[in-house]
Amino acid sequence: MSTPGSPHGNGSNGNERRALLERRAALVRERIEQRLDVLGHRRDGFIRRVQSFTKPPFAVAAVVAVGVVGAALLLRRARRRRQREWLGQPAPRRGWLARSFERAAVSLGAAALHRLGVWGLDSALGPAQRAPVLPLPPRPNAPRLPRA
Repeated sequence: MSTPGSPHGNGSNGNERRALLERRAALVRERIEQRLDVLGHRRDGFIRRVQSFTKPPFAVAAVVAVGVVGAALLLRRARRRRQREWLGQPAPRRGWLARSFERAAVSLGAAALHRLGVWGLDSALGPAQRAPVLPLPPRPNAPRLPRA
């Protein structure tokens, strides 16, 4: 037997059921709108990243140019040294101060090239855009729908 206030009763149960369905529909619509906002944000970030890749960044080109010039100078120096050895000429012996300055210059150049490369990549890729994390959907505290 059912009572008028029970979920299985007939009286005003139709209105309660309709109100419950409308609340659930509103929750579902809200969750869908949140997910659409997140997807739109992700899409915009993806479009910005793709557009940044299509532009030729100046910093990356500068790093490549400095690297190629540095490699060419090192190769030229190594070839001269080998050529002197083949001709039997003794290699000029430099003092410890000149060698120390040379090592310091090479280390400084490598560090500068590394920093320039990191800066170029950071500026080319742009700041990382994170999509907001969706909150867990709220649990409806409405009673279950009666089974028909």
